[in-house]
Amino acid sequence: MRVPGVLALILWVGIGPLGAAPPDGQEPDALNPDDLEITVTNATPLDLIEVRVAPVGSGAWGDNLLEGSLLPGAGTEAPVVIKGGAPVCDYDVRGVFEDQSAQEEHALDLCDLGGYTFE
Repeated sequence: MRVPGVLALILWVGIGPLGAAPPDGQEPDALNPDDLEITVTNATPLDLIEVRVAPVGSGAWGDNLLEGSLLPGAGTEAPVVIKGGAPVCDYDVRGVFEDQSAQEEHALDLCDLGGYTFE
């Protein structure tokens, strides 16, 4: 099949070369068995713009796990993935809101809880 030039460029830039396999033969969104997926819920009146975690006692927050922002309101939730996080389980959690205020919770067993609600 021949794809017109502009469309081929869009497909190349957007998803890589046509017919190319994802890295390591995995699906693009496939979880590694060591990844920890949790559900983050925003039950506050503010947009949640960052979610960061750190293994308990590490003293250093990881990268922002939230793609975009999580709108305010009860029941507004999103899945987030902690890469390589399943073996650890015990985390400190930090959320940053649109007004730059922050909320932290410490020593949570995210493997057991399966998520966290910012209230």
